[in-house]
Amino acid sequence: MKRILAVILVLALMCPVSFAFAEEETVLRFWNPEDSPEAIAMLDSMIANFEASHPGVRVELTTIPWGDIYSKWMTAIESGTTPDVSLASAAYARSLYSVGALEPLTDVIPEDFFADSAKAFVDVHTAEDGEIVGMPYVQNCVVLWYRKSSFEKLGLEPPKTWDEMLKDAELLTGDGKYGMLVTASRSHITQQCFYSLIMANGGEITDHETGTQNLFNSPQNVETLEYYNKLAQFTPPGSLGYERPDAESAMATGLIDMFVYGSWLGGALLASAPDVYNDFAVAPVPGNNGARGSNMGNLDIVVFKNSPNTELAKEFVLFLMDNENYLPWVTSNPTSYMPVTKAAQESPDYYENENVVAAKDIIDVVMQELPYAWVYGAPNPNAGQLEGLSTITYAVTRTLLEGMDPAESIAVTAEEVGEVLFPE
Repeated sequence: MKRILAVILVLALMCPVSFAFAEEETVLRFWNPEDSPEAIAMLDSMIANFEASHPGVRVELTTIPWGDIYSKWMTAIESGTTPDVSLASAAYARSLYSVGALEPLTDVIPEDFFADSAKAFVDVHTAEDGEIVGMPYVQNCVVLWYRKSSFEKLGLEPPKTWDEMLKDAELLTGDGKYGMLVTASRSHITQQCFYSLIMANGGEITDHETGTQNLFNSPQNVETLEYYNKLAQFTPPGSLGYERPDAESAMATGLIDMFVYGSWLGGALLASAPDVYNDFAVAPVPGNNGARGSNMGNLDIVVFKNSPNTELAKEFVLFLMDNENYLPWVTSNPTSYMPVTKAAQESPDYYENENVVAAKDIIDVVMQELPYAWVYGAPNPNAGQLEGLSTITYAVTRTLLEGMDPAESIAVTAEEVGEVLFPE
């Protein structure tokens, strides 16, 4: 027995770092709603770089699709099990901050950090107390996708007004093809298209300055719903129930010639159907009566207040924003991930990148329209709930699927918007 103890003692002296005395590993929990294999692979690569430069730190990546992550955040907040860091969106960040769940990031953002094109995006992240509630990460906006070959065949130019778009939709419909894709599903594609047309008609959900006014029940929004209903004459049978995969398939199979949707569609379309991608171009969302605007798509990074590793989490956020890691991300899917920092936009490694050069026409249109784009429901602190519930799509569903008069549909939905944005 003594000999066994002696052997154990010698082994212990030879191995000074034993399991009993080993330094405990720090785990940084990171939630991600970007569920494409390409995005996950890119995040895995950046995480590996961070772990290599931070011995003893492990970043645990959990991917939760956009359709599920808001409810997961809410459940985690109630149970005290939130992650340390998460990719999110500006609307969600405002909502999470309003319930006291987020750590502000104002103190870690360098001066003169953001590009001019990101000004509205940064403004949306600035809460009433002056704190920046999430790190603006990438942005984009809704545009008009149109099939070049179909337009050239009929000698058409991309429409700039509502009247022109409606006329083109009619001209392009026939022989088993449809001029426009319109949906009425309670989904992001309906929400983002309808909201873009609302903005392009001078309408809104709430005011941009304070977010304290319910502006949904307006003549402009009634007119928008009436117009949306007219466009639906030229959409494929059954398409009112489409979700995003159905919409992408309709484009890829040549079923439709126009679609008001995000620039981010480019990456998925290029991957699934490069010939179709090359046959499509984008233009600003056509406006009515001189109005201009569209839904701003975006990603940000948030740090949760109850993180036991707040400083490390903030360091991780800045690590993701550093050009060494940031540029591979924004160049991997340039029609979706448009950079917001000056350092990235001014870097030759960005604007000379082959993916960026190939997508230049789309990027140029988006950059041109970003000053007129806005985040759904912002700056109201409950904008995230409004987005997560797809509340304004109820107006579309009521009119296009249930036959309700547009004015009544907008009025009823405005009450529901008010219940979400201004709960008692």
